[in-house]
Amino acid sequence: MAKRRSGMVWFVLAAISGVIALVLTLSGPTPLVEEGLATEPSTMQMPAKCEYGTKTSEGVPSFPNCPEDMKSLFSRATGCAHFAGEDSYDAERAKFIANAVTRLRCDQLAADHAALLKIYANDTQVLAVFNAAVKKYEIDAGAPLAFE
Repeated sequence: MAKRRSGMVWFVLAAISGVIALVLTLSGPTPLVEEGLATEPSTMQMPAKCEYGTKTSEGVPSFPNCPEDMKSLFSRATGCAHFAGEDSYDAERAKFIANAVTRLRCDQLAADHAALLKIYANDTQVLAVFNAAVKKYEIDAGAPLAFE
């Protein structure tokens, strides 16, 4: 029973993160891709340290005071992971999944991840929060985020 419940929890979390990632990508450009790969950290003023916050009511982690490009990459990666596991049981569903993967720019995750690592190479707090979020997601979901 516990195994079945944990599988359901994973499915619900993956579905929620996929939907949120899709909504976020439809809401506007992200600094890493739309303007070309960024070469400097986000210009967002960060009065406090970037941190891995509590999960929202949708079960998605919040990232108080973290750069938008970091949050966007994490959101896109979780969305890509969600749609990678989806079943395209008919042509309409296959088209929906393909469109979501295109909107999320899943084929650019590796390059954007490499850019993020380079941009924040001297900001160990941002990288620590990002890596902790990735690790937590992978443990909860039971599957890796694809940055390669």
